[in-house]
Amino acid sequence: MNWTGYVPSPRRGVIRLFRFVGIDVFLHWSWFLVAAFEIQSRSEKYSSITWNVLEYLSLFLIVMLHEFGHALACRQVGGTANRIMLWPLGGVAYVNPPPRPGATLWCIGAGPLVNLVLLPVLFLIRGLSQSLGWAEAAPDLFTLLNAIWFMNLFLLIFNMLPIYPLDGGQILRSLLWFGLGRARSLMVAAIIGLLGAAGFISFAIWAFYVDMGTIGIQTWLGVVCVFIFMNCRVGLRQARALSRLAQLPRREGYACPICKTSPPVGDLWNCVLCRQPFDTFQTRGACPHCPGRGPLTPCLNCGRLTHMSDWIVPAGENSLNLKKSRPARIVIADGHPIFRDGLRRLLETKPDLKVIGEACDGAEAVRLAQELKPDILLLDRAMRDHPGLEVLRHMSAEVTSSPVRVILLTMEAGKSQILEAVMLGARGVVVKGSATQVLLKAIHTVMSGECWVGRERVSNLVQYLRTLVQSSSDQARQKKVGLTLREREIVATVAAGYSNKEIAQYFKIGEATVTHHLSNIFDKLGVSTRLELALFAVKNLLGGSSPGSIDPDAPVCAPLKPKPHMRSGGAMAVPEPDDAEQIFPEMRLSEGEKTSRARNQLEVNMRERERERLARRDAYEWELQRRGKERKRG
Repeated sequence: MNWTGYVPSPRRGVIRLFRFVGIDVFLHWSWFLVAAFEIQSRSEKYSSITWNVLEYLSLFLIVMLHEFGHALACRQVGGTANRIMLWPLGGVAYVNPPPRPGATLWCIGAGPLVNLVLLPVLFLIRGLSQSLGWAEAAPDLFTLLNAIWFMNLFLLIFNMLPIYPLDGGQILRSLLWFGLGRARSLMVAAIIGLLGAAGFISFAIWAFYVDMGTIGIQTWLGVVCVFIFMNCRVGLRQARALSRLAQLPRREGYACPICKTSPPVGDLWNCVLCRQPFDTFQTRGACPHCPGRGPLTPCLNCGRLTHMSDWIVPAGENSLNLKKSRPARIVIADGHPIFRDGLRRLLETKPDLKVIGEACDGAEAVRLAQELKPDILLLDRAMRDHPGLEVLRHMSAEVTSSPVRVILLTMEAGKSQILEAVMLGARGVVVKGSATQVLLKAIHTVMSGECWVGRERVSNLVQYLRTLVQSSSDQARQKKVGLTLREREIVATVAAGYSNKEIAQYFKIGEATVTHHLSNIFDKLGVSTRLELALFAVKNLLGGSSPGSIDPDAPVCAPLKPKPHMRSGGAMAVPEPDDAEQIFPEMRLSEGEKTSRARNQLEVNMRERERERLARRDAYEWELQRRGKERKRG
């Protein structure tokens, strides 16, 4: 009943049911269609159709508990799990456990463990109902309790079949991972899964010819065969891609702060602005094809998005030993001497923290960050001369060469302030009115490679920002946008944090043209600042696939095939397809295709230059008309 790999999108055609311990539960629209068919087909089982509805709801309650077992176990081992979706074939838990065999084994086994725990409980309830004589006194209730017990037993047995991608198949894969490695274990499990799919197909054909079971059961067996085959095919392709990726040379001096794996050498990341591949570690996060630059980069091994400064490993030391060998070096930048002195005295009481400098204004904070290269910069947002955001903006231009992690200290932490600070590269935002333990937790969280906002740890920064933006007012969604293609492209670059000069250089137009476009955009959207425009863009314009749009989930540097959250359903914890052709795109293009693609790109560039020329001409004529009107008024 539970599946992974080919499942409905968690964002389209779903209904949000509730949120529990930070996990959102959704229901797919197709669930209602199958539920109506299943309930009507079993209407003769009970005296009232209400009992059929209760039986069907009980089934999905067990499935939901199964998925919560996967999600909570994933969080326990340090992974991320934020969504569960129920659909006709069971449930899907969107989880991303650490890429370790032990962690994956626990995540997979936790789902069937829930069914195993329920088994004796439901058996006792069933036995108690029988001893109380409910079989005669309340036959519908007794039948329902029997059905619930058998459904839970069936789910446990079915999910434990050693057929990939069911839980049993993935438990087998995790056990093989200890001896064969990540890629080979997946390949062996996928091959065994294909043999299991062939067995299901044979059984379905035999059941059809001997007229065994109902049409619904035979159809269900056919769907099982299709899904097992599709997921095994995905597993084989992913295993080949992982094998090729493991053979690539590794870049020295860098290691993922989460999984401690060195990044491979090669153009394996895409710039989200121009979509061109490049090696983000070779260029220190700067795209060689456009002005794009960003401090965040995803790990191709674990898929976690972290700050590039956290990847830097000093010569002769690994990142894990570095954190344990010396205390975190901190610089305090605040305009109030009494506050600085009190904060320094507080931090010096902790053996794992060391204050190495103090700054009274923004200029001195930038100088100390460049000279001392601290691990943490505690930066006041409201300093004189150069406020904290200006310091962040200045440091973001050199963020790839400086390993400084900035925690912004502010009197208030509204949504706009948090979003602006994070867009400028802050690793944490702490309200000055918080308890001292909150600041200490924020420092240790940032040192571990994660982020801290307000009073909570943020493991998935992109997911947090999306939730932050989605929770704000929906008034902007009601506005009629009506932006042109060029205006949408400019909105995307503004939301990515580029100045008018950088936008003009990228699109090869004048700064005056950019200003003119921004004026029209402000009028159409009813915003007055670039920050308001960025907020509106993230909420309304940057989620689609139209030209000039940027996926708000994507990091500044994304892998060629961004590694999504791993999906699970009883058979969880297998990433979506990440095959060799997607990691190495040059493998799938012939010379003729490359020439044709280059010719098409050239034609697009020529049409774009013609549109830009006409736009410059229109802007020039508009300026002449404006000046003529001013002379007449004078």
